[in-house]
This record gives sequence, structure tokens and C-alpha cells, in this order.
Amino acid sequence: MKKNVSIILACYNDGLSVEESTKRIIDILDTTKYQYEIILIDDASLDGSKKAINKIKNKYPTKNIKAIFHEKNVGRGGTVKEGLLKAKGDIAGFLDIDLEVSENYLPAFILAIDNGADVAIGSRVYKVQWNALHRYFGSLIYPMLVRKLLKLPFKDTEAGYKFFKRKKVMDLIKETKDNGWFWDTEIIARAYSKGQKIIGIPVLFVRRPEKKSSVKFFHDSFLQLQKLMNFKKEMVKYN
Repeated sequence: MKKNVSIILACYNDGLSVEESTKRIIDILDTTKYQYEIILIDDASLDGSKKAINKIKNKYPTKNIKAIFHEKNVGRGGTVKEGLLKAKGDIAGFLDIDLEVSENYLPAFILAIDNGADVAIGSRVYKVQWNALHRYFGSLIYPMLVRKLLKLPFKDTEAGYKFFKRKKVMDLIKETKDNGWFWDTEIIARAYSKGQKIIGIPVLFVRRPEKKSSVKFFHDSFLQLQKLMNFKKEMVKYN
């Protein structure tokens, strides 16, 4: 029996890349045996993202593409959560629209869920770039803190590439509270605490030099650490 797949693409000021990225995702999904839907959610972008998304829908009228437009910015975690809750597929997941982790990994993630995993998460292998060394080292420190404080055995909980057995994790997705980048850590911690089968898939991360990141490294790193400490206290009560 064929299983359906839902792909959630959260967009924020991605007008320059969303059309090309969606095309590449469609091209790779069309090589698989799965039926699929793509849910594009624009989180109140300030650029031409909305126009680009509407253009995609008109360009692919035979594809199952849905578009959601926020009037106010929700945050990346809240946007992904909304997409997962509205998804219809047996398998549902998301990847970052900039494709700094390639769409070519999609079949591996989908197959991992189809073959019995409850959650499949990307474990980033970095191509070191000198102009982003601070982010590279940050990517080593934060996972170390997650492993120490939350007792999670994973190398990377933050990669924007995660797939789920949708019905199995639906209640946990509803429980998540963070609407920002910490959402990734939160959902994995909640799934792990409930004994769900989580596998990591190594993926190559290559930063796009032309892309302007919305992450404020030092400010967001401090905020992420605060959220991590607060969530640790919550999980002690939760368990």
C-alpha cells in the first residue's frame, strides 16, 4: 500500500530561493513511489515570498501544493508545527527552504520512517567555511549541552530536516510550546522521553554565501541556552 508524504516548507523572506527550491524538491519527489503534498507557509515575509509562492501554485496546477500566509510573524518553530498539524500524509516532515542541506536526502528520510522509525533527524556534517567559523563551533557546543542537560544521545537536534510517523507523534507535536528555533530540540526531547524510535541520518550542510541569515548568532545563542535550561526544569516535572 502506498503511503502519502507531507512536506512542510516554512518561508520567511525567501522570495529569491523559494521557487527554485520547490522545483528541486518536486523533481526529487517525482522520482519516488510516494504520493505527496507540499505545504508552503509564508511567515509574514517582508519580501516577495508571497508572490513567489503563488507563482509556484500556478506553475504546478497538477501538483498537490497548499499555501498558507501569515498576517503576523509566528516564528519558525510555530510555522513548522502548524504545517505538521495540518498535514494529511502518513509520513510528514520538513526541510529548510534554502536547501543548505540538499533535497537529495529526502528519499532516505522518507524510507527511514516507512521502514519503522518514528522520527528521522538530520545529523549535519559541516563543510567548514572560514567566514562562518563561529557558527561551526556553535554547532559543536550547543549539541554538547543538549546531550549533557537533557540526556539526549543525538549529535544534532537542531538540523532543519526532520521527518515523522505523523499519527505517532501528533500528540507530542501539540504539546510543544516554543515557536522559535528551540522547537527542534523540544520535539526531539519529548519524543525521546516517550520511547519513540529516533534515528539520525548524516547530511552534508553547505552554507549558501549569498543567503543572509536571519539568525543573530550571539543574541540567539544566549536565548537558546536560556530556553534549554528552562526546558530542562520542565522536563524534570514532566517525567
